[in-house]
Amino acid sequence: MSWWDQVGFEVVDHASLVGRAAAGVAAPPHTPAGVIRMSREEMRVALGDAERLLDQINEQRKPAQRLTNMRPPADEIASEGYNSRANDVGRVYLAHLDRQVNYLTTLIKKLKKALGIIVENDQEQKAAMPKQGEGSIG
Repeated sequence: MSWWDQVGFEVVDHASLVGRAAAGVAAPPHTPAGVIRMSREEMRVALGDAERLLDQINEQRKPAQRLTNMRPPADEIASEGYNSRANDVGRVYLAHLDRQVNYLTTLIKKLKKALGIIVENDQEQKAAMPKQGEGSIG
């Protein structure tokens, strides 16, 4: 479990405040620990920004992979040593991109959940689908 698992998002806008007031529930005076509150519009903008950034990072991963497989121009100690260290740096960079992808994927899921956009994991979707040859054709 990471710190990120404890962070939640909540949409707070005029409609939600009116609904709370109609139900006789006062608006919370402060944001609880671990909850990030935004208006629906702010959250939609943040979601769009996160999705665009994720696309950009995924585009960087393919060229970054090449930085882990460089070969020396000659079979000699200096070139081999340089390339070995350069490949190590490439692996660190690729691992950094992977961490960014994981972070943004989690952020996107949390924002979509807060916005009420259905987010299911692949296993749930797979289980819900009829197996090939089963089900009805309508």
